[in-house]
Amino acid sequence: MELFLHLGAHRTGSTAFQRTLKRNGDVLAAAGTAYWGPEWMRGRDHLMLRDNGRFDTGAEAAVAEDLAATGAARLIVSDENILGSMRRNLLEGGFYAGAVARLVAYCSHLGMEPARIGLGIRDYAAYWVSAYSYLLPAKPLPDFAALKPALLAPDRGWREVIADLRGLFPRAEIMVWPLEAVQGRMRALVARFADQTPQRLRGVEKRINTAPGLAAIPAVRAIRAAEPDLNGAQMRARLAEMDLAGAPAPELFTGAERRALAARYAEDCAALAAGFADVRYLAEGRI
Repeated sequence: MELFLHLGAHRTGSTAFQRTLKRNGDVLAAAGTAYWGPEWMRGRDHLMLRDNGRFDTGAEAAVAEDLAATGAARLIVSDENILGSMRRNLLEGGFYAGAVARLVAYCSHLGMEPARIGLGIRDYAAYWVSAYSYLLPAKPLPDFAALKPALLAPDRGWREVIADLRGLFPRAEIMVWPLEAVQGRMRALVARFADQTPQRLRGVEKRINTAPGLAAIPAVRAIRAAEPDLNGAQMRARLAEMDLAGAPAPELFTGAERRALAARYAEDCAALAAGFADVRYLAEGRI
């Protein structure tokens, strides 16, 4: 069996990518491809990597049964949590510090290395803002100002993550795409990744899994101060009841800080376009 591994990352359009794969499961199956998305990966205890870096005893046999049951020649696995935690990224000020160990564990568990890897990337400022506003309603986070110094100069950026992938999987084809270049072209991107033609796939029209607007941040803090025991679902319900139209949005990064982060991201994209880590860079016009 051949493994194609879509790793996300978080907040780079991965949910739309996954929904497109799921919606076209019949097309993929007809081509001999099985798809395991987040619902599959996170809904089975024997596919959950524990905090000790191991899987449960006996999980290998259950995974082997799952793989045999697909009857497929190719398996696409898509779950951004394989790389690690978006919350940890924020709190540590860098991207996926434990990715190598996690990837080794997952690939050993599946019994195969990926033939193809897909990874979306995004402008640093947009990523950090999206991650913060997405996570804040679920659990308390430090004030953004306390996190910002590390976010402005992260030890691990996109190139460090990609270098890890290349070092770990020297024979794999690695596809990397900037979110800014593929918005509105998700069907073509998924087709390219899954070896399909775009005309055969059904697309996902509306935006999904978007982060709350920045205006929600003061509201979340006020609600949590008054009701500290609210869980994520209850917090989202409270926000849905509020009219935040016209509410002031905090500026998490200054203009100068955004420009500095954009410059670093531009350097990443230029290096990838020039062949960094021998990746296939799917920027505009290359999908």
